[in-house]
Amino acid sequence: MNNDGRADPMNATDDAVETGKQIVRDFFAAISESDYERAEAMLDPGGEWWTLQTRSARTLPAQLRRIRSMAEDSRTGVTFKVKSLLAEGHQVAAELESYAELPGFDYNNWYFVRIDVDQDRRMITGLRMYIDTAYTNRVLAEWVAPIDRTDASSTGSRSDSSNGEPDAPHLRGQ
Repeated sequence: MNNDGRADPMNATDDAVETGKQIVRDFFAAISESDYERAEAMLDPGGEWWTLQTRSARTLPAQLRRIRSMAEDSRTGVTFKVKSLLAEGHQVAAELESYAELPGFDYNNWYFVRIDVDQDRRMITGLRMYIDTAYTNRVLAEWVAPIDRTDASSTGSRSDSSNGEPDAPHLRGQ
């Protein structure tokens, strides 16, 4: 409340921003705790998870299934540490670090993620992930290839462009 007894619109905005940050913390905590049902319940089924690595999007639940598959192959599961969060309106920017002990190698990567949240529904509605693509491609090349073949047929992986081609010119025709 402000001095004249009315609700302070700045507090409402601050509350929404803090709610958005908490949704992001809770989502990555659920993954780190291998609670994939809780994590999936926080995802809008029609939302998209775009990654720099492929320059394409999958549905949020389809990408979560890929993370779960990695966790199932790992001795430790997949953990995400939230290093920092910034938020404005319905968007949260997160700096993350992941870790997984996979057969034959450890996976440890850093991410910058822009996440769209619906504070009223307490859901993530979209996500854009920027990662160290050289590291990811080098370390996960053998592990990801079989999943990509399965995932593409079951999820209908999409590109950001309207003609179905990858947005990056150097990836067209591949």
